[in-house]
Amino acid sequence: MKRIIYTVVAAAAVLTGSVAAAAPALAGNGPGQSISAYYWQPNGHALGGPQAGPANFSSGNLALMAQNMHGQNINGLTITVTGTLERSMVQNSYSGDVGSYARVWFDGAGGSSAQSPQGYLGQVWWAHGSNAVLDLNSNSGGPGPVGFILTMKVDASQSGNWSDWNGKDAYDNQALFQQAASHVQQMGLSFGGSSFFEDGDAGTGGITVTSITAS
Repeated sequence: MKRIIYTVVAAAAVLTGSVAAAAPALAGNGPGQSISAYYWQPNGHALGGPQAGPANFSSGNLALMAQNMHGQNINGLTITVTGTLERSMVQNSYSGDVGSYARVWFDGAGGSSAQSPQGYLGQVWWAHGSNAVLDLNSNSGGPGPVGFILTMKVDASQSGNWSDWNGKDAYDNQALFQQAASHVQQMGLSFGGSSFFEDGDAGTGGITVTSITAS
């Protein structure tokens, strides 16, 4: 899974000085559950990992920071990702794209639809909007790590909140979206640009994800 053709307006993330306490969650990281980083291998055709976080952009093209979910149903819940972004200067790995972003993402069980006839196209969904997307260069001149909170409700009732591998809106493919969200294998952050969401980002600095929850 690498190129996701969907053009969005680059959005700044919600950056805060501290991370708020999380509400009781149905699923997410806790004792015995780890958040793992995945990097594109040098050939660009396969993911390497999992590797324990935090993640360094100097280690290669960072593609994912993910929490295993083991087929849990997160329909109607809100994914929340908290962490800190170090002073960073990164760029995405695809020369035709612009910007470097991390966005809320999940990978579930796919079906098919008229817009996404191949099953895998409807398994993976990416969130949009300022609450769900982090500009990785937003702290390029900062004095130190800055906390962030990214959130998005797993809900297809409004257009523009989620799109799949084929760039199709969840609002127009609600059954497909709900099927994927009812059997989630992984969720967390996906790294890329403004048009290709999982091509990976590399450079200097790093990112630490402290919690990934659905509640």
